[in-house]
Amino acid sequence: MVNASSYLSLRKLGLATAALILGVDAATKATALWAAGQGLFPISLHPNFAALTLAYNRGMSFSLLAETPLGPYALTLVGIAASLWFVHWLGESRDKLHQLGLGLIIGGAVGNVIDRLQHGAVVDFFMPTWGGEAYFPVFNVADTCITVGVVLLCAHWFVTERKAK
Repeated sequence: MVNASSYLSLRKLGLATAALILGVDAATKATALWAAGQGLFPISLHPNFAALTLAYNRGMSFSLLAETPLGPYALTLVGIAASLWFVHWLGESRDKLHQLGLGLIIGGAVGNVIDRLQHGAVVDFFMPTWGGEAYFPVFNVADTCITVGVVLLCAHWFVTERKAK
């Protein structure tokens, strides 16, 4: 059983994680926008690893729904609704791994929603490369954190289910 003090500490972990991710995401996107404005992009970090560039994604993962007229608006509303639902879920969580995963997802989702509201699209800048050629869609810190958060929630679910058996 988790006491009230431990519960508040756990909730703070999720909220602090979300705030940290939101700050890092905003700082990296602002830096990418500044660098692009200075004509510094693209920057090859390593031909067989990654480059920094600037891309605007009006869709969701892999630019899905980017070409539909209402796609960006629908994605903004879905992002807001999902963020609120995850914040609610955060209030019910009693596990550190769960809190961390939710915090990563919330921070990333809110960061991308802010982009959509400010720019009409998500600002992406990290481009995986191989032999100097892109081989994966351009993404950002928020996208990475959402993905890692989902993996942590799946790991939490897997561990919880195994303990229950």
